[in-house]
Amino acid sequence: MLITSLTQQKKNPERLNLYLDGEFYCGLNAETAAVYRLKEGLEIDKNLLEELTARDRYDSAMSAALMYAARTGGKSRFDFEQKLLEYDEATQRAVLARMEELGYINDAGLAKETVSRALAKGEGRYMIKQRLLSKHLDEETVRDALEEISPEEETAAAVLALKAASARCTDTEPKKRRAKIYAALVRKGFPYDIVSAVTEQDHED
Repeated sequence: MLITSLTQQKKNPERLNLYLDGEFYCGLNAETAAVYRLKEGLEIDKNLLEELTARDRYDSAMSAALMYAARTGGKSRFDFEQKLLEYDEATQRAVLARMEELGYINDAGLAKETVSRALAKGEGRYMIKQRLLSKHLDEETVRDALEEISPEEETAAAVLALKAASARCTDTEPKKRRAKIYAALVRKGFPYDIVSAVTEQDHED
């Protein structure tokens, strides 16, 4: 097969139109064309054509993944998989592996960061679990992240939630006030034993 034309695309200057034997064959990244030193009049065989189109798919997918990473933070492997659905499985696997190497995909790190931020906002493990699941993290990653939460950390988060709930509660009757605060902490995702402990301590204080 003979390259009869290699022209720059009007809408995307970084891509070229490749013509073989006088007919349009496909679009290519300019970088891919440069790597393979493509030019008009060059003879290419089927194997080389398959290689350069595979390289082009990879470059295109990597570009999409990197732009996605730069535009939005806190994304899981699942999110990147969804972003790359238009590409074939081999290209997806290669790009996802590279994104992991570069540190853009790190589900364990994302889970740890999510837990840390949630605790700092006064949220309990049940609410944190829902946050982790909403990021499409796998069950093992979620379980490991939750197991890292110490009783002391969760109690401290519950105290934060209690203070916030107390500040919002306008009820002056002690039993009603305590019941409302108790319910607020339960809604924040804290286990009943921790809710009971911090509300009891607050009542004593």
